Amino acid sequence: MCAEPNGVGHAADRRTDHGSPQLMVSQPFHTLCEAHCLHHAAILAQPQGSLRGLFTATTVRAGDPVLAVPWELTLAAEVQEDISAHEDGVAPHHVAVATELLAATQGGASFDDQQRFWVEWVALLPQPSELPHPATLEPELLARAQDAELAASSLSRRQRVAAALSAATPHENWSHWAFAMVSSRPFLLAPPATLDVSGQPPPASPPIFAFVPFIDMANHEAAPSCEVRAVSSGRGGYEAVELVALRDLEAGEEATISYDLGGLTSARVFGTFGFVDPNSFQHDRLPKPPPTYVPLSRAALNATLHSLASPPPMLAAVWSSLPHTAPPDNWRCAGEADAAARLLDWMHTQTPTEFVTTLSEDLVALDALAGDATGVEATVLRYRVGRKRLWVVAEEVLTSHVRAHEDCVVQGDSAAPGALAGDVPSHSIAGQIARVLPSLLLGPLIVGLFVLVVIFCSNKSAQAASRAERKAHRGRKVR
Repeated sequence: MCAEPNGVGHAADRRTDHGSPQLMVSQPFHTLCEAHCLHHAAILAQPQGSLRGLFTATTVRAGDPVLAVPWELTLAAEVQEDISAHEDGVAPHHVAVATELLAATQGGASFDDQQRFWVEWVALLPQPSELPHPATLEPELLARAQDAELAASSLSRRQRVAAALSAATPHENWSHWAFAMVSSRPFLLAPPATLDVSGQPPPASPPIFAFVPFIDMANHEAAPSCEVRAVSSGRGGYEAVELVALRDLEAGEEATISYDLGGLTSARVFGTFGFVDPNSFQHDRLPKPPPTYVPLSRAALNATLHSLASPPPMLAAVWSSLPHTAPPDNWRCAGEADAAARLLDWMHTQTPTEFVTTLSEDLVALDALAGDATGVEATVLRYRVGRKRLWVVAEEVLTSHVRAHEDCVVQGDSAAPGALAGDVPSHSIAGQIARVLPSLLLGPLIVGLFVLVVIFCSNKSAQAASRAERKAHRGRKVR
């Protein structure tokens, strides 16, 4: 079953509107789907000012496929070892699939049907000059990310990739392009389920690393609308790979998947997939201060973080980066302010030397690229803006923490940890009341005590006079 995308004609690309922002639709994608897909209800389109991606051409119900691609079209290799065992991320399965992909860029009269298909599919993939992936960035452009560690690891990986793929192509820019493609687009599939002649499952097989055309065009989303499923042939292999809707989708909705980015830092996401995910910054970490620095009160720091309006991923990263612990019995307000001030001074000495521009300057430069928000330059800028914003947010947190505790001294700064109740920052209204309330109550308390003393003394004097008078009367009577 194939769905004709609305507004698609004979031109290479046409614009259509599914009730959402206007889309630039790819006619070559639709033509290849008609010729090769087992099922398709999707179009490849690019909304104005946004990323190219897959969109539904018609209504798709939850559990139904948006795309079904025959297994014969995939480029696949077994994963023989964990990629984490390779420091630079260049594993044998990457090299195997990249070699097959590069063969399609060479062309050849003796190609079979699959190879001829990949020649056409490569034309739809981003070309080397269009990729913001660190694997394809020239050293000068890579340096603009202002991340020395990322630049060093990327250049080292480029050397490994060029050597590993030298037999597949004489052109280094295409070898780097192939690695960028196979590090960012394939899927990791569980080995197909099968039974041996006795009806028992065979020994465990390694996972499959598969570059699946058509479905590889799906963009990432933290709450995706679709997922990828492999369909077993029942004979020890796969029959197809499907993109399946997780909920009902109306025509024109984007079909997204999760790239499973949980726990990956911003550098790891950028270095692997070639894009910047705002949520990944929560996994970044600032330098760890020496153990001689006094940790902050955990409850007090939490209150400071909740008083700020900075992006939650950045605040989460700051929380995980700064030293904090439960306050001791001898916790002191002034000590908290001093500890935060020392950490702030230390952070100023740790700012990466590669930050040769300020965050404000970078934001101005990024605004100037608004017309090319998805381009290479804009992606590199977004990455370095995110890294600098983390440092700026950390400084804001520590500065606010100092202000919240520098004037919270109560009665000789001997407040017990219980005085942290709720850990209300002292610059808030509640904090102001907590500070001045004791002084407001002290005056009336002293006056009350004075009155009680006067009354007590007066009563004592009166009682003494009465006793003397009674004694005098008794003496006179006796006499």
